[in-house]
Amino acid sequence: MSTFDAIVTQDIPANRLLSMTGGNGAPHLSITAAGESPDFVSTGDLKESQAVTVTMRDKPIWNVEAGEDLTAGQYVEAGDGGVIVGSAGEGIGYVTDAVKAGEIANLVRQSSGGSGEKGDPGTPGKSAYEIAVDSGFTGTEQEWLNSLKGPKGDKGDKGDKGNPGKDGKDGFGTETQYNDIIARIEALEGAGS
Repeated sequence: MSTFDAIVTQDIPANRLLSMTGGNGAPHLSITAAGESPDFVSTGDLKESQAVTVTMRDKPIWNVEAGEDLTAGQYVEAGDGGVIVGSAGEGIGYVTDAVKAGEIANLVRQSSGGSGEKGDPGTPGKSAYEIAVDSGFTGTEQEWLNSLKGPKGDKGDKGDKGNPGKDGKDGFGTETQYNDIIARIEALEGAGS
């Protein structure tokens, strides 16, 4: 939690959205303009030219007066006089409960302002070689590419010996295959005699 001193620039009722602007020696606090993004919320009535100490509490929910009837979960934005009103977009946040105009709403602040319109494509960037030339490199693109390679490193250590492989199949056939071969040999020998 941090604090700073500021000067109030106008009479401000409690529970209104506030914005900070620069000033001579001290920041100035005023009611947030309609459609703008607030910096703070007033927790009590403030008088024009009053010197105040602002305490930053980083509260995720602000108590702000509703400028119109709002439904639970409705997105809101800053309205005239620092109250909150319904927003067509994501606005500055949303309210947790339905409230009537003039009642105090619980405003959950958005961490960002939401998505804006898609921008135009940017100009194509320079290649790394073009940036190198702009930075003083002289030479062809191939020479620049070659300059990126470091010297050949030392030969690495010999790797560990691998695990023994699985035993292969026995070179001998089955008993049936053996008997078939013997029978053929005997038949051939008998045919030759």
